[in-house]
Amino acid sequence: LNDANNNQICDEDETGGCTNPISCNYDPSAVFDDGSCDTTSCGGCTDAVACNYDDQALLNDGSCDYTSCTGCLDNAACNYSPTATVADGSCTYAQEYQDCDGNCLNDANGNEICDEFEEEGCTDPFACNFNSNATIDNGSCESISCAGCTDSVACNYDGDAVINDGSCDYTSCIGCTDGTACNYDAAATVSSGECTYPANAYVDCNGECLEDANQNGLCDPLEVGGCTNTDACNYNADANLDDGSCDLTSCQGCLDAAACNYDSSATQSDGNCDYASCQGCNDAAACNYDATATQDDGSCTYPAGLLLDCNGDCINDTDDDGVCDELEVPGCDDPTACNYSSSATDNDGSCDDTSCLGCLDAAACNYDAAATQSDGSCDFESCVGCMAPNACNYDPTATQGDASCTYPAGLLLDCDGGCVNDTDGDGVCDEQEALGCDEAGACNFNALATENDGSCDFASCQGCTVPSACNYDPAATQNDGSCDLSGCLGCTYADALNYDADATEDNGSCLFDTTGGGSCYGDLTDDGVIGIADLLEFLVVFDSACAE
Repeated sequence: LNDANNNQICDEDETGGCTNPISCNYDPSAVFDDGSCDTTSCGGCTDAVACNYDDQALLNDGSCDYTSCTGCLDNAACNYSPTATVADGSCTYAQEYQDCDGNCLNDANGNEICDEFEEEGCTDPFACNFNSNATIDNGSCESISCAGCTDSVACNYDGDAVINDGSCDYTSCIGCTDGTACNYDAAATVSSGECTYPANAYVDCNGECLEDANQNGLCDPLEVGGCTNTDACNYNADANLDDGSCDLTSCQGCLDAAACNYDSSATQSDGNCDYASCQGCNDAAACNYDATATQDDGSCTYPAGLLLDCNGDCINDTDDDGVCDELEVPGCDDPTACNYSSSATDNDGSCDDTSCLGCLDAAACNYDAAATQSDGSCDFESCVGCMAPNACNYDPTATQGDASCTYPAGLLLDCDGGCVNDTDGDGVCDEQEALGCDEAGACNFNALATENDGSCDFASCQGCTVPSACNYDPAATQNDGSCDLSGCLGCTYADALNYDADATEDNGSCLFDTTGGGSCYGDLTDDGVIGIADLLEFLVVFDSACAE
């Protein structure tokens, strides 16, 4: 009876409300839109995998948060986050036998080495039984059995000793080591440089002749035969061995050597000595030779030796060192040189001042077994270091161990704290890897996975998650942005002038034939204004439609 808007719905049955299907308060039973549509109160995050998912929200307002709730969900991990709801694969764990701060769970002695890694033994690097792997000294160190003199140049050098006990003796074995010397000491191993030798080549160390066939005390090479009787006519003053040739008859003359007519061949005085001024040294070979003297007065003087001149100097001394050339012995005459020769008188430039220098202490890092003279260079530190090959700071050059060795923090880690085995370089050791999909945006995301196995699925759960959308997919868990919020909207009333058979959601756009015949939808009175008169007209039309 009353269908003022001619929409085939009786005015009495028409109800006003929100006819916008994408509004929070959409009312599908509303016949006309009363302007009450609300598009905000039901807005929120409609993605179930988001941190701020709102199961009461009907419209996705773009506020979805996928990060604030991510974290480590394993309460056994060091970085467990009790507020996290989505795992992000960031869990870290303590190393074996340690807590999350890297401290040992068991460290009875507080030396920062876990009890499980401790090893007892002698930790003194200077002990005979030093154990480079020991971390706890068990009081077993022994420093006596291997102690002794470790200096190879010492008189009491002990080749089996490894610890120098300060007992080295450098004096008891010093002496003359030259087997040709008079004071040669067969027990001496270090030369004192004080060897003594015979006075000449013809006598031994006791001054006895090496050759004296007649046992007269005159060495055979030095014997001079002749008449030794001063009264004989043929007396030979140079003779030291009487050969029986003395003539006691034909030798009369002046026997006074001070006389001018002294007859050196006379052995018997004839009483005619002449003491005029003819006396003097008449030996041209003498140092005080007097060419005017005709009688030798016995005053002649001669050089002290065959090699010396009248001043006592060498006749031949090329280098002017006071040693006659004939007696020179070439060699190194520097007592501080490595090749010093005590018999050398003439330095031939062969002195070596370096080849025998070095460290003589066998306990030193740079001990030189070939050295015979100390150069003060002994080093007791540069060779001390960690000698354990499995330690992080192993020093292959160290020859004396200390307690400085350090080791990896865990069985799976290297000395830098990185994994020993980490094929993919992701910081998770191969032994702790968990295969699966580790991408948070994937449909099959696995929060416990540490290594992506290529199984991530980004399609099967994608779809439209907005219930009010035309293509809403209730099976979808991730909104792929494909929601169609308008393609299915239209006028769903078959009696309307603009009925859309393909529409599944009414959008309030239906037009009905009104008695007013006006062009403005809702202006049933065709007065250009939609008001109470139009509503009454609509009710008339609606009632009429209902009656039919």
